[in-house]
Amino acid sequence: MMPLLYSKKEAEIHNIGWYRAGYDISYYQNNQPLCKIFGETASDKNSKFMASSNVASGSKEPSTLYTLSFKLSLKHDLDEVYVAMCYPYTYTDSISFLDKICSPSESPNIIRRTSLCKTLAGNNLDMLIITNFKSS
Repeated sequence: MMPLLYSKKEAEIHNIGWYRAGYDISYYQNNQPLCKIFGETASDKNSKFMASSNVASGSKEPSTLYTLSFKLSLKHDLDEVYVAMCYPYTYTDSISFLDKICSPSESPNIIRRTSLCKTLAGNNLDMLIITNFKSS
């Protein structure tokens, strides 16, 4: 679970994008009881914000949260850095990938792409149809 780091200065100076960074990494169950709203704890016996029973009968409701902690050493002063747990995958990345795999030269008779609807942001929500279009 080593975090990813993006440093604007590293990108400008060394043309480095996202990279794994961090040390003293740990992931552990903490003592904070699970609550719907941060700031409320299970010790507040009259709290109306306690986790409700939205768990299937017979299964145990989780009772605590987990903590991920790590340390970072930053190489530059006054740098702007971003931290992520997985490589960011943007809408633009997705569209570029779909453009490539849906091109006639890549898969002329296997995959078709159509717009299913628009998202709230106004982007196309693409639908892929994968089949053998030559078979009858």
